[in-house]
Amino acid sequence: MKKLFILIVLAYPMGYAAFRTIQAETRDLDGLTYVIYPAQAAWLYYTFRPIAYLDAWLTGMNSHLGPHPEEAAR
Repeated sequence: MKKLFILIVLAYPMGYAAFRTIQAETRDLDGLTYVIYPAQAAWLYYTFRPIAYLDAWLTGMNSHLGPHPEEAAR
């Protein structure tokens, strides 16, 4: 049981780090980097939201669900 707990505690931040690396996108308009959660997979947004707050506080990298509004209009 202890090993399962340790595995879960390690898998969550490692999973977020991998997702963050894959989904990071620099916005041309303001030059800031964002983690973009796919709109079709909102469960990822809600799963990683707690650690995304910590990430934003530590690194300043923001995140949001779906594309930027001006990019969605294209």
